[in-house]
Amino acid sequence: LRILEREEIDLLMTDIKMPGMNGLELLAEVRKRGLSMEVIILSSYNEFDLVRQAMKLGTFDYLFKPAMLPPDIIEVVKKALQKQREKSSSRIAESDRSHKRGWNRKDLV
Repeated sequence: LRILEREEIDLLMTDIKMPGMNGLELLAEVRKRGLSMEVIILSSYNEFDLVRQAMKLGTFDYLFKPAMLPPDIIEVVKKALQKQREKSSSRIAESDRSHKRGWNRKDLV
């Protein structure tokens, strides 16, 4: 988590089951801390409840390991990175507009 806060990361791929903290807990912590990276959950568990929890927490996608093929993984990663680029472009454009008006988002809060 320290690395995720310290570095500018666009995409996090994590397994659902890990020692210490599972992927859903990690995703919840990422969202709680306001980190805007896209998250892809990998799992050998094709359980609806896990998928539902991951989606509620804002995961970009939930990949079922036994069904993963390299081209499918690459496609999901490309889409997640495209979404992240679009969010970054939107934030930059908003910042530019705010700067031109002489105020920033913090002034609105």
